[in-house]
Amino acid sequence: DRLAEAIRNVLYRGGSVLLPSFALGRTQEMVNIIAQLQEEGQIPFTPIYTVGLGRAVYEIYSKYAEYLHPQATFRPLSRFERLGNVWDNNVVQDLLRRPSVIIATSGMMTENTPSALLAETMVKSTHHGIFFVGYLDPDTLGYKLLHAAPGTKLQFELSHAPVTVALEDIAQYRFSAHASRSQLAGIIEGLHPKNIIYVHGDADALVWMQANTGNGANTFIPTTGQTVTVEA
Repeated sequence: DRLAEAIRNVLYRGGSVLLPSFALGRTQEMVNIIAQLQEEGQIPFTPIYTVGLGRAVYEIYSKYAEYLHPQATFRPLSRFERLGNVWDNNVVQDLLRRPSVIIATSGMMTENTPSALLAETMVKSTHHGIFFVGYLDPDTLGYKLLHAAPGTKLQFELSHAPVTVALEDIAQYRFSAHASRSQLAGIIEGLHPKNIIYVHGDADALVWMQANTGNGANTFIPTTGQTVTVEA
């Protein structure tokens, strides 16, 4: 509901909405959520654009749709517009003349990716909106933009000079695809493993998982390059 309201406000004032999204899973989820919001009348009908690797992944999903969850609502790719060459500033300028919703990789807005190239132009104006729908690492451009005050200079394309941010309507909405701590703990409890290696998480989260799961198993939080010997 909060995301729908934010999108609605931007579109009604004539702006475009950028949703930086991860290519695998999140892009396909978001385009269908936006389409559903339109069909339910929560946001106005405007073009929904996809660009980047996420669209290519959608094509694979479409080809093997019979393997998706039976209850998944998966609209045909033809429902969504293909965005052209975002490295061409004329294409971006023309796109932003009319309200639309754009789902573009990368989700963390890495420099030189489609979401960063679009944002480079959008942040110069005040009527657009950029809404992150996934995790942002503190070292990424996306995180810096989310926390940037108007007047901050950020570099979106490595070969270009930094851009002064004027846009204020920048926010983050949680659409986590990860299991919760309790769900992960439940999986471990059901498997009764002899060895557990905790990886790919914040340091505090890894320590919590090691302290609260395992039930006597050999547990490891290895550092990069460390060799772990597990019990057979």
